[in-house]
Amino acid sequence: MKILFICTGNACRSALAEVILRKMLNDNGIHGVEVASCGTKSYGELDRDETMCRIAAEHGYEMGGKAIPMTEQLLNSADRIIVMTEHHHNEVTRLLTYSHWNRIVRFNDYCFGESSDLPDPHYQTEHVYRTCFDTIEHGCLEIIKNMNQNKKSIKLAYLLRHDKNYAFDEHGWREVEDLILNYGFTMPLLENIVATNNKQRYEFNDDKTRIRARQGHSIHVDVELNEATPPNLLYHGTSENVVPVILNEGLKPGTRLHVHLSSDIETALKVGRRHGNSKVLKIDSKTMRTDGVRFYLSNNGVWLTDFVPPKYISLIDS
Repeated sequence: MKILFICTGNACRSALAEVILRKMLNDNGIHGVEVASCGTKSYGELDRDETMCRIAAEHGYEMGGKAIPMTEQLLNSADRIIVMTEHHHNEVTRLLTYSHWNRIVRFNDYCFGESSDLPDPHYQTEHVYRTCFDTIEHGCLEIIKNMNQNKKSIKLAYLLRHDKNYAFDEHGWREVEDLILNYGFTMPLLENIVATNNKQRYEFNDDKTRIRARQGHSIHVDVELNEATPPNLLYHGTSENVVPVILNEGLKPGTRLHVHLSSDIETALKVGRRHGNSKVLKIDSKTMRTDGVRFYLSNNGVWLTDFVPPKYISLIDS
């Protein structure tokens, strides 16, 4: 994963965010994340802001080096582009492919859920600089906290979907106590993962003594799926390189129990981006249903079926 911070000149805000987040990643033992920064404008061999360098050094961060201008190559190499203002967002969209615009987010939105800019402290008072520093350091701490939770969420997905060493009950439930005693989870963490997972993948039983994944298992369990009539069209996001195979052989569940389908193109695109250059396949679910194929709807809105033959699949032209 690569995170790219962007401000105007890359002399202050984005450069500071880069060095802080890189140090925090190292301190927390988080690997596989690359951090970079650049500026929307090029000022030649611009030095980093002297005041912010001094403040950063007081807190143990080294901000040396020269400013780096934004390039199309830098933008396209990033998985997450964190800009400081709405103006920077607009500048990035001038160079970045439209299909990648969802990678762009403002710093305050991403870190604090606040729809606001992080203003430039350049040529402002010492107090403004220190406020900016505190905001960026706090924001990077939020990024680290979210990454740590994501690691736990990934671990939980394995434990609830694929752990062949655990004796699940017939409906896929696992004891919460087991996760707390043996795998380092806490009840507040589990509650937060269940509540905030963007696809609502998990659920508790009524008294919260057990937890399960709603779909996506490789182990054989019955999660009490409801058979349902799908919309006329469903969609499947995948990577470009496997499209010819799918069009020839159909959609198979692979290691999962079912094929997962989306009810809209945007969701399918997001799914496909996990695997590379995203492509979306259109599924003629109305005809499939007429032909006797069964569909199921999970509690979190994912459409499932056992297999999609090639005759019901077509590629949506990007």
